[in-house]
Amino acid sequence: MRLLALLFLILLCTCGRAQSAEFTIYDNGFIYPEATMSDLEYIVDSLELKFRRCDLDRQYFAPAQTMASCYQVGNSDWKAVRRHLAKAAENGVVDVKASYPEAALVRRGILYVSAGSERNPGPRYNLLPLNYGNSLALNPEGENSGRVTDLIYVAKGYKNTQIWVLDEIPAARKMPGSYARMIQYVDCLVDTSQTIFLAGAGSSTGGYLRETKDEDGLMQLSELAEDYEELMPEYDVAPEDDPNYVQWMQWEKEMAAWNSGKRDWVNQMIKDDQRFAAAFEKVKEHVRNGHSVYEDLEYYLEAQGEYALALTSKRLRKVWGSCSQDQSPRIHAAQIARLAAAAVEWSVFLRAHLNIMNDRFDRASDGNYAYAGRGTYLAELEALGIDATDLLVGSCLQAEGLAANHYQSNWLRVGRALAEAQDQAAVIALLTRLIRDPELDDLNRLTGIYLLRFMANNYGQEDVDKRYTKALAAALTGVTAPWAKLVKAE
Repeated sequence: MRLLALLFLILLCTCGRAQSAEFTIYDNGFIYPEATMSDLEYIVDSLELKFRRCDLDRQYFAPAQTMASCYQVGNSDWKAVRRHLAKAAENGVVDVKASYPEAALVRRGILYVSAGSERNPGPRYNLLPLNYGNSLALNPEGENSGRVTDLIYVAKGYKNTQIWVLDEIPAARKMPGSYARMIQYVDCLVDTSQTIFLAGAGSSTGGYLRETKDEDGLMQLSELAEDYEELMPEYDVAPEDDPNYVQWMQWEKEMAAWNSGKRDWVNQMIKDDQRFAAAFEKVKEHVRNGHSVYEDLEYYLEAQGEYALALTSKRLRKVWGSCSQDQSPRIHAAQIARLAAAAVEWSVFLRAHLNIMNDRFDRASDGNYAYAGRGTYLAELEALGIDATDLLVGSCLQAEGLAANHYQSNWLRVGRALAEAQDQAAVIALLTRLIRDPELDDLNRLTGIYLLRFMANNYGQEDVDKRYTKALAAALTGVTAPWAKLVKAE
């Protein structure tokens, strides 16, 4: 059975057969059944999340930033370029175009400073595009870069040299209270002390763990389940004889029905047969000891009302996607969200659902042709009555010194989600305020621009939605910031 499941994943990744929908949509219109939504509504009501408005008890400062330009010259000896510019600096202000008339402007935009990582220590200068495109990055203290002046840096490029010119030394600005409160609202709803995965969580690809040692008698229940008398459906058709997967899909349906019948039988046997009950106790003990179990065993835990144990098992397993069409990481997150609701674990639910919304999963490979099929499911959050718009926009705002586990969202995915919001007028009004507010720093004003852009042009629709391009053009009208005239509404 496990070999057949693996074969299905290989066929799915190789042939790219897309599914019509990534999750089951229940009669209530959501990806969670009515029982789960009722559990969530109970949590929201008991914690008074509908009415939660966090008192602003701390100040937030936007990342240090400035406007900057990046030029490219053909000379691949970046150290020679640095020496040349340093010599020019000794005689006064450096003029890059005078020193290198052939220099091409690669990017003019907003530069902000971020911290490095353990792997790449030191600060990072991130030069964002004002229109579509990828961010450029510079480590001003790195091995392949060097300072000319406080405002000019030279870095090694690919067969060329980059010259970074900052308008001013990057400076941080205090964030106005209304936006600071939105950031704090995120931390109020998404507990920063909580994580989805537990310490010691293992990794799996396609949803399947490697075979584990049977030191706790873990496989005993699976072995007893082999006594199920119904014959497993067979599929022994060569791929060339089933090019459109018609027989494969029929076999899938038959297997789903067979698995459902087998699970129902095992669940009943756990109640009626002491051997099954004893084996089930070993499964529970295995999870209590900090080990994940297979999905079939997690199903039995859930079916027997052991929601917390089933959730623990899933939180001890990180699922990697084997390719773009492999939905197993998103399915795993939805299962965690559903179980978290049953186990009354609000923060685990919310992080799992936000990860689905932001498509925050690891995959061996990925391609944008698969993006359209990955929904954002904002409606599920709106149905619970929380301020979903403030939560999502607040999770896109950037500030220094955020909590280590603060939830930071993705502009592209949140833009797509906001295009599905119930109150479109309120969303557009909020993003317009971000763009037009001169008290807000440029980086976070750019957040409003990009969210409107991705509302207009996202992977969930074929055509550009002119409502949002018009809203962006209107928001930019009269804005006098130096970057405004460089921004394109479409």
